[in-house]
Order: sequence, then C-alpha cells, then structure tokens
Amino acid sequence: LSKKHRNGQIPKLDWLDRLSFCEIEAICEKEKRESDFMFLNIEFPIAEYAGVQYGIAYYEKNAEVLDSTDGELPTLGETKWLPDHEILLVQESAQGRGPVLRLEEMGPKPSTSSTWKNKCKVFWSKCFRKSLRNLWNWILKRVRNFEMKFPRWKWNFKCSNVNNEYGNPISNTIFLKDNIVENKHHALSRCTRTGLSDVDLKPNASMRDQLNAIVNYPPTKPLSANEQDLIWTYRYYLSSNKKALAKFLKCVKWDIAGEKKQALELLNKWAPMDVQDALELLGPQFTQTEVRIYAVARLRKAPDEDLLLYLLQLVQALKYEDEGKIRDGLHHSMSILSSYNLESQIRWISSPRWNSSSRKYFCKRGRGVLPPATQGSVNPVEKKSDGLLLNTTNPDLATFLIHRACENSTLVNYFYWYLLIECEDQDVGVKQDKQIREMYKTVMKRFLTCLKRGKPEWQQRRAVLSRQQKFITKLVDVVKAVAKENANRQKKMERLQSILSDESTLKMNFLQFDALPFPLDPEVYITGILAKEATLFKSSQMPCKLTFHTESDEPYIAIFKHGDDLRQDQLILQIITLMDKLLRKENLDLNLTPYRVLSTSTTHGFVQYIPSMTVADVLAQEGTIQNFFKKHHPADSDAYNEVMDTYVKSCAGYCVITYLLGVGDRHLDNLLLTPSGKLFHIDFGYILGRDPKPMPPPMKLSKEMVEAMGGIQSEYYQEFRKLCYTAFLHLRRHANLILNLFSLMVGASVPDIALEPDKTVKKVLDKFKLELNDEAAVKYMQELIDISVSAFMPALVEQLHKFTQMLRK
Repeated sequence: LSKKHRNGQIPKLDWLDRLSFCEIEAICEKEKRESDFMFLNIEFPIAEYAGVQYGIAYYEKNAEVLDSTDGELPTLGETKWLPDHEILLVQESAQGRGPVLRLEEMGPKPSTSSTWKNKCKVFWSKCFRKSLRNLWNWILKRVRNFEMKFPRWKWNFKCSNVNNEYGNPISNTIFLKDNIVENKHHALSRCTRTGLSDVDLKPNASMRDQLNAIVNYPPTKPLSANEQDLIWTYRYYLSSNKKALAKFLKCVKWDIAGEKKQALELLNKWAPMDVQDALELLGPQFTQTEVRIYAVARLRKAPDEDLLLYLLQLVQALKYEDEGKIRDGLHHSMSILSSYNLESQIRWISSPRWNSSSRKYFCKRGRGVLPPATQGSVNPVEKKSDGLLLNTTNPDLATFLIHRACENSTLVNYFYWYLLIECEDQDVGVKQDKQIREMYKTVMKRFLTCLKRGKPEWQQRRAVLSRQQKFITKLVDVVKAVAKENANRQKKMERLQSILSDESTLKMNFLQFDALPFPLDPEVYITGILAKEATLFKSSQMPCKLTFHTESDEPYIAIFKHGDDLRQDQLILQIITLMDKLLRKENLDLNLTPYRVLSTSTTHGFVQYIPSMTVADVLAQEGTIQNFFKKHHPADSDAYNEVMDTYVKSCAGYCVITYLLGVGDRHLDNLLLTPSGKLFHIDFGYILGRDPKPMPPPMKLSKEMVEAMGGIQSEYYQEFRKLCYTAFLHLRRHANLILNLFSLMVGASVPDIALEPDKTVKKVLDKFKLELNDEAAVKYMQELIDISVSAFMPALVEQLHKFTQMLRK
C-alpha cells in the first residue's frame, strides 16, 4: 500500500493518509510483538530503468577514486563516473514474494551521456554513498549478531542468477562471505605452534590497561577482531583472572578443532568463575556443550537461597539447551527409576512415625536427607541409583534443576509453577514456539517422574503440588462464577462469600482443609479461607482479596487476580528482591518492600497483600504525608524519627530502582505507604522506559513526597540524595549480574520485553551509565533528581489523573 501510494496508484488525501499511516504503524508494532524474528524496514532510493522502478543500493569498486577526484559534492542530477563500477538493483519480484537482489555490471561509460542517463538515473552523493555503506555494514552486523543469539535460525539472502546485457553470468556469492585474509590471519595466530610461545607471554603496561578495559566490558558488548586477538594472545596470563573467562570463550571459534581443543584444555585450568558470572554462559550466545556444562558445575556451588533468586531466568535458559539431550534424559531417568529400590520407602510409610514426622522431612532442606528411622536401612543399591537417577556427575541444566528442585521444598514449588507457565499454550503476547513448548513439557515430565518414583519425601512433594493445582483450579471456578453475576460490586462480594462458605457449590470445603503449603509462599501452611473477609477491589477485573487461616494462627492475606498476566510484575519483583539483597550485603538497608508475586497461569496468579494506603488516599484524608505519620506516631517521640528515617530510605531505594528498570505509569495511586513509614510501588504494567503519559520524569519524586521530608532545604532531603547516590553506585557494581538476568529473559513472554527483545538489555545497560566513573555517576544522579523534582509535566499529568479518578468514583 505504501508503494502504491508513493507511485500515485492510490489518490492522496491528507486526512485519510494520516489515519492510514497511523494504522500501518500500529500493524507494524503488533507484528513486532507477535513475531520471534527481527523486524527491519529499509527504504531504498528509487530509479527508473526501462519503464520499471528500482530501489537502489550501491556497491562500488575503487570507491576511493571518486573521493580523490575533487572535494566537491555532486549536486542532485549530476552523474559521477568511475572507470569500472557495479550497481545493486533491488526489484520487486513478479510473484509478489518480496525483493529479488540483482547484481548488474554497468560496464564502462558509454559514448553518449544521455543514453547512459536514460538507462539508469543514479544520483551520487559523497555523504549518501557513505551512509549506504554504513547501512549495509550495520545490516550485516545485525544479521550476524542475530544468528549468534539464535543459531537454529538462519538468515538467507536469495539472489537471482541473471546475465547482464553483455550475456556474461553474474555472480551472486559476494554477500556474507568471510574475508580470506582475516581467516588466514586467524588460522596463523591461533595454531598450536604459537600456543607454546604464548604460555609465558606477559603484557606491558599499556597492553595490561587495555586488557583490563576489555575484561571490564559489560557482558552484552561485542568484541572487535583486534580485541579478540588480544585476549587470545594473552590467554595464559588472563587465566588467573576469573572475570576474563567469559571474554576468552567469546573469542573461540568452536568449529575449528585445534582451537576448540586448546580452549577446553585452558577452561579446566582457568580460575573458577563466580556463580553470578556463570549465568552469562547459559545464554543463547554459548551453544557449546562443554561450556554450558561448566556453567552448570559452577551453579552447583550456589546455595539454594541464591539459586532461588535466579530460578526464573534459569528456567528460561532451558530454551538454549540441546533438546535432544533433554529428551534422552527422559528415557534415561525412566529406565533408572524403573529399577529403583522401594523397600525402604515401604518400611517408612508403614512405620508409626510416618504421620508425626512426614511433614517435618518434607520441609527438610538438606540434600539427600532421609528420616532417621530409615537412614540405617537404606540399600546401597538405592544410594547408587540415586546418583545415576539424574546423572549428577556432569549434568546438563535441566538435570541439575530437576535434582536441586527435588531436594528442596521451596525450590520444588517455584520450579513447578515456572515450568507450568512455559508448558501452556501462549494465546497472548509472544506466541511460544511449538518446539520449545514441547521441550518444556519433556522437562516437566522428567521432573514429575523423578518426584513420583524417587525418595519418599520426593513423592510427598509431588502430592503437595497436585493438591496445590487442584486448589487453584477450584479457586478459578469460584472467580468465574462470581464474574458471571450481572450485579454490582457489593452483590458480587456477597456471592463470593456465599460460594466460599458453601461446600456443596463446587464440592470443596474452602473454610477448612488439610494444611497445604501456599504456592505464593511455600513456607506458609494454609488451612482454610475466612469467607466473611473475602472482598473485591474496585477495578475492571475485580481481583479477590482473600484471608487465609495458617498453622501458626496468623492470618495471611493475598490477592488472587484472574484475567491478568502477572509475569511482568513477577519479574520486576524478583529483580527488586535481588537488588535489596545486594544492597544489604553492602550494609545498606533501604527498608524496601519486595512483596511476593506468583503467576500460576498466563491469566491468573497471586499477589501478597501488604496493609497500606495509596499516597493519593493519604493526601485526600490527611492533607500531607507528615500528618499521616503523626496520626500513628506522636511528632515528639523517638518512633516518629524512626518512621521518617524509614520513609527517606524507602523513597531513595525505590527512586533509584524504578529509574534503573525504567518503570512507567507512576502516579500517586500506585505508590503505597505503611504506618511504619515504608513507601513502595505496585502495578508494573510499563517497564524498560515505556510510559503511557507524555514526558515522564526519570524517577517518581513528586512535590508532596519532598515536602514530607521537610522540603529541599531539610536535612532529611539531603540524606535522601546521599542515599540515592550510594545505592546507585552499589548497584552499578553488580550491573553484570542484572544484565545477565535480563539477557536470559529476552525470549520470555513478558509483554514489554517481547515488544523489542533485541533492545531489552541495552535499555537496562543505558541506565547504569557504566561508561562514567563514580564521580561522574554521582553528578549524573544529582541532575536526575533535580530534573524529577522540578518537572512541570508530571505535576500536570498527576492533576489530570486525579480528576479522572474523581469522575470514576
């Protein structure tokens, strides 16, 4: 349509053109979201030849000849001639299947200049020529990066073999070919003979500085050919630097046998990587089996607490594993499990200690721990089969995750729900590749098989997962029944309480049931729902607020959302939890509130409820935030000073974190405040710089929030600024870990990541400003705070939002 409009085949109407092009842009954005492939629009200049319009891209021989002729730029309509040049014509195929590339030799300049101009109108410009050359190099770079990230997909250029006007066949093999000179240099510099001389090679001072700079590159930055050669040359010197291993592995051409052999020998001698750095080796760029096994070996050193922080990304990393080995692992585990010794299990289940101690050992977190009653009676064959069960000597990622999940009650809970999401058919956002979905189903089958036929406590954990699934299925039925009611919110709340109270409605007693680990927090055992306290929130989806009985007699409140995809909130809260732990390790407690979120499906999930009020409601009821604090704590008491300290710290923490994650759509209705002074954010529907409001500030820092600190001249505000600087500097030092986690999420069906997956990591990287030193980074943060405090547009948008909310009420 765009071509027809440009060619005059469609009449031009200004008002209709604007509407049409807006719709075309919307369609393009939709295609981006729903496609797993690169989306690139290129408009070529148009020239007419023999009555046919062509798009032209230039490929010149001896282009420097033109540059040296004169320094003047040719004007539009002039023709600059080369002794021998070629032109690449891009013609629309007759079948309508897209462009066909034709390489045509134009030959020497003909005698009649006008004849030549009629043959093909070419307007040369020095700047234009360089721009096209840069564009073509950029396209090739993007294609190669894409193939490295997704090695299963190949980018094919289809060029038609045609003859020129002189009858000579034209070669179409000039594109995407390696430079033979560079290949020869690569082979000579990395042969086994040069390896002996590299062992004792030491860099000089300038080389050492250059190597340190390369090692400190962020994990997403590609290395140039010269940088790769430098890393390879000094690989033995760098082998004592654990941070340099990932850079070294990126320099290896794994399809060259000799180079691969040298790399694997040095891999075993290299200083062991940190666990958090090993996550990079599980990304799509590293497809070599030995490298991924090394990364898994490093992960085995991580405690369960740390593994839980990365579990969401590790499940996503399964997409880049060898699918054949995952399928083979299923057959291997089933054959081993079929001969598993069940004698000790039978003795344990039939023993009188089963009822009193089964839950205790279900929660036991030790690896390979069995009850005392059976430890002495375990058959040696069972111990051997437990080792063979999952091939734990050199496991792949799937085997490792299954093994660790089976041995820990918390990991088994989250691993199951993360896998279940990936096994579902994706009917929203990015459509999950069928092959990948089948791979996840294979992992799930292996996981459940190991639980079913494994140790007695493993079998108990499988039974718990089955009960959790049944409980959530019934809860979904309750919500659907309430949603069908054609009534107002109050009537629906009464219907909700009625269904929860009546056991016969859905054939399940929600008021009281056997203790069940709550999927949102498996360390909490729920025993029933307080039906009279069940309520619905004022929103379009009307999520349910449910209060649960627990074994500890302390009520646990959670929100069950149906009709919402919570995976984006789940990711952001996981990253906030990680950042909170990183800051605490630096002895910086900013009193954050990383509440729990668990997506149990693509359409429903749980959110932990924190007793609090929105800042908008606080201002409406109390006038100021300080009045709210004084209402709960007298102004002259020590408790009030502690509340103000908590408020300042939490403000600083969330300002920095929401800036780094690019959280958008911030208004006073999704900022919550507790009586203890903790401020926190909710509803992360817009991340990575997306925002529905015009001209959003870098961070949410409203006038009311600053006034609660006593104004910009107060000591609390100055303390707030210092905490922002400190938190920003600390998180910058852990930028590689956060970037690695986002890199593993590129293929996930998270809406704002799926929109532009190739730009996801760069958006986060740009926020850290790693090119700045600490002093410049502090100055940059100062400017961000000043801009956010004095921004006019956010204040105006906030008033419009407040007015809209009043109309809704």
